[in-house]
Amino acid sequence: MDNHYFAIDVETANADYSSICQVGVAEFENGSILRTWKTLVNPDQYFDQFFVNIHGIDQETVKFLFRIFRIY
Repeated sequence: MDNHYFAIDVETANADYSSICQVGVAEFENGSILRTWKTLVNPDQYFDQFFVNIHGIDQETVKFLFRIFRIY
């Protein structure tokens, strides 16, 4: 049976779901990873130290990167 899918993961700067600071995508087929992609983005929001301790991404890391657009 062919089982092909993508998994998407995001990291956030704080508890606000719109504070995305990293996006990752993995492509799977039959349980094996075919390829991965990730990028850092500037959420243009504050970084809560609790979240920085989890993923290691802080304001200094993303300050010169593109800002993610807010979608409402």
